[in-house]
Amino acid sequence: MRRILVGSRYEPEVENYQDLSPGKTPVELLALDANIKAIKYGSGVTLSSLTANFSTVAPTFVTQISQDLRWLAILNATTPITATWNDGTNTLAMYPVAAGTVATYGDNLITNGAFATDVSNWGTTAPSTITWAAPGKCNIARGGGTAFGQCLQAISARAGNILLLSVHIISRSNMFGANYYDINTQFFTASGTATIGVVSSAKTAIADNGSISLGGFGSSSATASVDDVSVVTITAPDATGFTASDLSGASFNPNAATFTLNIVRR
Repeated sequence: MRRILVGSRYEPEVENYQDLSPGKTPVELLALDANIKAIKYGSGVTLSSLTANFSTVAPTFVTQISQDLRWLAILNATTPITATWNDGTNTLAMYPVAAGTVATYGDNLITNGAFATDVSNWGTTAPSTITWAAPGKCNIARGGGTAFGQCLQAISARAGNILLLSVHIISRSNMFGANYYDINTQFFTASGTATIGVVSSAKTAIADNGSISLGGFGSSSATASVDDVSVVTITAPDATGFTASDLSGASFNPNAATFTLNIVRR
């Protein structure tokens, strides 16, 4: 249902956006209207300190964006635009073509079963070469100095796909947190003091296949167990994301901590 916006001359895209997000406040709508006008009639806008996840292979899309940018697809339908993401050094240009829907997922890349009760497979070096398979648990122990145990698990993934990773971490003694890595990139850090629980994060795979590793940090005697590991591919964006009709940008880092987004009329 369309809403009549009283007291100001809004761009028609703002009204269309209200159909997607009817709960927006007048202040939010005014800010959106100002951005749209700056793109349609001015030099464009720059949005800073955004977080997001990128699928850089077909299908290309951006999802889990820290701001709701579905209005970009609405605007692009009437005023073609280029949305250029900057990772701090490099850029990635995208042409948004459709508002995001509900995120969808591919098959689980790891079968790890229910939480096991065994206490085998301790790792005390950084990294260890310990592996675990269904339904076994991987136990990690911190060694002397800065060393901590890591458990490795091979996965088959395609570079450029967004991977959603989840793991159940239990601190057994003095474990303050755990790190989840692929070969080159940290996926997440979980903080806790006792039972850390299930933690998850989504990142773009930076290499084909390879392995992930789980490690812990804490006092010199810290120990923890990890299990219920899941790695799935996100195959469509969530409600704040958008798909892209084109994608270009050499050496872009899709796993940068934050991004700057420049939006201009084509």
